[in-house]
Amino acid sequence: MLTLLDAVCCAGSRETQNDDMFGFTPRRAFVVDGATDLVDTPFSGAASDASWLAKRATAGLSVSDSEPDTRKVIREISNAAANEWLSKTDGADIPLWAQPSATMLVVSEIEGAIEITRLGDCSAYVLDSNGVRSFTSQSKADEERSVRSAGVTARNKLDFEQRPQIELLRSRRIASVRAAHVFGLDSACGDNAFVERMPVDRPAHVLAMTDGFSTIIDLYARYTGASIIAAALERGLTSIVDEIRTVETSDRTGLEFPRWKTSDDATAVLLRID
Repeated sequence: MLTLLDAVCCAGSRETQNDDMFGFTPRRAFVVDGATDLVDTPFSGAASDASWLAKRATAGLSVSDSEPDTRKVIREISNAAANEWLSKTDGADIPLWAQPSATMLVVSEIEGAIEITRLGDCSAYVLDSNGVRSFTSQSKADEERSVRSAGVTARNKLDFEQRPQIELLRSRRIASVRAAHVFGLDSACGDNAFVERMPVDRPAHVLAMTDGFSTIIDLYARYTGASIIAAALERGLTSIVDEIRTVETSDRTGLEFPRWKTSDDATAVLLRID
């Protein structure tokens, strides 16, 4: 049985829309991170196209317990979102870099096992009597090198006057959307989702998070997978977000820790498995 112990979803800045979402059902828990819009004005009519897509994903996952195949669930949500997007945009030919996308991670309890399904750079750590197992993707070292080479100065929000940086982000967005390696309007993303199912010794704990939360582990190096679960159980997830913001405030421009934004949206859910 999955039990939700704690959750946090905090915007990176009061100046920007929070593009993260999370959800919990008796069978599943999930985090969704909408990719920051690379246009000034959203096409969807929402506060941002990223938040619009994140809400579509969250709504679909929240009513998906009757379908055990998470890849199928993702395909169906993507198809529904694509149809709604076409309606909202009157079928306009919108370039790939301007189309909404998101990363996500879904924790499911299926046939007595725990299944992790992810698209993109959301992460999870599973802790039981056998130790901690990590489910991560993009190397933060690679991301740091990319940001340094682009000459990026971290800001509260993207500066569309910084053309080289914006063009780099757009080219990267095109690559990820075209390959369907993130959640988006191409249902092939469901087929490309990474899925791993494992038995766990119960009770166990799972911490699922967006990349804005995982920076405290893989960029700022304040925790390991095991120690962050221990800290979350002892002090709560909000206290960890406070630590993240303290680091970011002391390094606003990203000189010590290269990154695109001074602070990113940070979301996490802490689960117990009985």
